[in-house]
Amino acid sequence: MNTSITIAQFELQTNWFLNELVSISDEQSNKKAADNLNPIKWVAGHILNTRMTLLSILTGDASNQEFNSLFGKGSSNKITSLFPTIDEIKLKWGVVSSELSECLKTISNETLESPPPFQTSIPDKTLHGLITYMASHEAFHLGQLSILKKF
Repeated sequence: MNTSITIAQFELQTNWFLNELVSISDEQSNKKAADNLNPIKWVAGHILNTRMTLLSILTGDASNQEFNSLFGKGSSNKITSLFPTIDEIKLKWGVVSSELSECLKTISNETLESPPPFQTSIPDKTLHGLITYMASHEAFHLGQLSILKKF
């Protein structure tokens, strides 16, 4: 199974993520455009948390539970002093993105074709299908970042 397209998609989204956060101060990243919308920092943290979760699945390393509690499913529409700064999120993004890219370059076909630890709505019931789903999930939230930045 060829992962070059998946790697290219994640690399493109790595650049989009950083581009959306250019010139966004920590103060700006905490502001909500409306009561029912997440702030930029939460969306950026959520995208990073998704990427960290994927890396954890692929490497078998423990996931970052603190990050997951701040930015995982069910944590939206909250702002807390426990959030890292937007600069810390960008730095962590760079590290995690490099590790994910390296992991995807060396992953075996057998691993890609194995069942994932959980199922999503994507029809492909393999780990590669889950990776594809998570890339799409990232892209969805990158669109949100783009809109929030305009506010």
